[in-house]
Amino acid sequence: MYKAQCFLEDCEARLLPLEGMKCLQAVAEACQACNNSTAALMFASRSRSLAEAHQADTHAAAATVIIAASLLQLGLGAQASYALESKMPVILREAPLLVCGNAHLVLAKCHINEGRREGCEAAIEELEAAKACFCELHAFVELEEALYLQAQMYNTLGLTAQRNQVAQSFAFVQREAAACRREEETWGPDYGDCARALELELRRVQEKDLLYQKQILG
Repeated sequence: MYKAQCFLEDCEARLLPLEGMKCLQAVAEACQACNNSTAALMFASRSRSLAEAHQADTHAAAATVIIAASLLQLGLGAQASYALESKMPVILREAPLLVCGNAHLVLAKCHINEGRREGCEAAIEELEAAKACFCELHAFVELEEALYLQAQMYNTLGLTAQRNQVAQSFAFVQREAAACRREEETWGPDYGDCARALELELRRVQEKDLLYQKQILG
């Protein structure tokens, strides 16, 4: 924790405010991916404070999604839900699609955490909104989680037909998500999602085609 505090101070001393926000948010995301919720909460909170101080609403909203997810992982579901719902208007109005999708996903988990039928129904609505964002981005890894949770909610509510339909979609997306992970392992962080992987692969093909044309046409 001491090293983390030193890192925070170093960011503030060395980086411009916008760079500091992005750096702190990236570290928070990395901590969250490693299931270190306490560290993720600390870095994201500092990122949001910087963003709010400089009226960078979009960055503050993105940091809030990480904060809410971290609070939920720490068993503080009510606080997570409150923190996220207060920023949803800004997120839906200004944030990138991936942030919007993750916000809906975290809010769905907050509803699931309530353990009530009404919570399951509300979670399904939030997951539907998350799916729309992730589908547009071809973010298969995130979409995989949303579909899995939605199938669980339909099953909990006894809605078998809806559960089976979502389960079919999940099976397809699961294969695509596995391909994304293989691409990332093979090619590195530039292949962080399938949309980016396809973009880079298309560029490689175009470069090869251009080289081929030069060789053939002289």
